[in-house]
Amino acid sequence: MQKNIILLGGSNSVMGDGLQKGIQDSLMNKDEFKFYNFGLGACNSFQNFYELKRKRNKEIFENAELIITESNVNDVINTCNSYENIPLDTFYRNLSWFYKELYFLNKKVVSLLLPNYFENYRLINNMHRKLCEEYGFNCIDMQEYYENYALQEFSKTIDWGHQLSSIMQRVGKNIIDSIEIFQMPKKLAITNDNPKFFECTPKDMIVKKGKIKEDYLVNSMYGEQIYRLDSNTILAFPKKMQGCCLVGLHTWNNTREWKENFKEPKGWDECSLSYASLELCNDIHSNDTCNNAYNGGGGAKHYKRDKYIKLCD
Repeated sequence: MQKNIILLGGSNSVMGDGLQKGIQDSLMNKDEFKFYNFGLGACNSFQNFYELKRKRNKEIFENAELIITESNVNDVINTCNSYENIPLDTFYRNLSWFYKELYFLNKKVVSLLLPNYFENYRLINNMHRKLCEEYGFNCIDMQEYYENYALQEFSKTIDWGHQLSSIMQRVGKNIIDSIEIFQMPKKLAITNDNPKFFECTPKDMIVKKGKIKEDYLVNSMYGEQIYRLDSNTILAFPKKMQGCCLVGLHTWNNTREWKENFKEPKGWDECSLSYASLELCNDIHSNDTCNNAYNGGGGAKHYKRDKYIKLCD
C-alpha cells in the first residue's frame, strides 16, 4: 500500500517550479509514495491546521509517511499587517493546536522555517522552534542558516517572501532523500487536550431566508464543493453548534454571475481589497468578516445564542 507525502504551506509550497517540483521529481521513481499538496498561497498555519482536520483528508493524513509544513513567513505577515493583524496570543493558541494535532498522528513531521525579516519574525520563528523541540519534530531552519552565513540580502533576491526556485527545488529533493533519517516524534506521557473541532457547511445550516445554490468549482490546482449565497440569504447554525467557538471561515470567491466588473489586481495591496463581506451576528453581537484573495484564521467568538451568517450590504 502506498504511503503519503503531504505538503502544507503557503505560496512557497504552491509555486510550480519550486519546493513541490523538487518533491515531485524526487518521488518520480518511488512508487511506494503518493504526493499530496494542500498548500494555499498567502495563508498562515491555521490553513495547514484546517486541512489537517478536514474530514475529507482524514485517511490521507492517517496513511502519511511524512508531513512537511511551512508557514512561518505568512505567520509573521498575518500577525503584523493591517488587514489580518492576528493577536499574538490567538496566533500561538492556533499554532499550538496545530502542532499538538500533528503530534498525535504519530508521523514523521518536518517544519520548514523560511527566511524573512518582517516585524516579529524572531518571535514567530521561536514559537515554531519551541513546539518542534517540545514534540520532537524535525526542523529545517533556513532562517538560522542564512543568518549564520550572512545571506540576509541574498534571501531577498526575488522578493521579501519567496526564495529562488532552484534553491527550493533542492530543498524539496533533499527532504525526500532524507525520509529514512528523519526522526519520529518524542514519546510523551500526554493526552490530547485540544478542543473538539467541527466542520459546518451551509448544507448543515438552517436557511432562515433566501436560498443557497450548490456547485463544484475547480481551477488549476483546487476543487471545492461550494454554496453560493445571494444578498438576501441568511443562514443559522444548527442547535448542535450552540456554545461552540467559530475559529475559521472558508470562502471561495469567483466571477460567476457577478454584475461588478472587477479587474485583475495590479499588485499585493490590491489583492488584499475586500471582494465580499459576510456578517456574523446574533441577538447581541454583529461582526463583519472580509473575504479577498487570501485566507486566514482569526480569533474565536463564543456565542450562547443563535448565530447567523449573511452577506453584508
